[in-house]
Amino acid sequence: DPNDREHVTFHFWKNNKDFNANQLTQEDDWSNYRFTIDYPEDLEFYRALHKVIDYMAPSPKIVKVCLANNLQKINWHKHDDFLKNQKAFNQNYFEIVTV
Repeated sequence: DPNDREHVTFHFWKNNKDFNANQLTQEDDWSNYRFTIDYPEDLEFYRALHKVIDYMAPSPKIVKVCLANNLQKINWHKHDDFLKNQKAFNQNYFEIVTV
């Protein structure tokens, strides 16, 4: 399904009997960071990030490095576009799944 390639978690949700999955919680609010690659600015963000920290570093350390280096300014302005696109995608996807 092409939608599963865009958002791989959908495949796990639809086939949950085939996988063991757990939802992890995070005490800190990381909603002001874009850890996704949807726009050229996101790629620029990751390139800048990985100049200052290893990509395998623990997530909390990566976020601290983002803050310390003000890297979120690179791609945060795309967040509203991302949310708008996500909402449209999710509406279309769930219409397809529930039919």
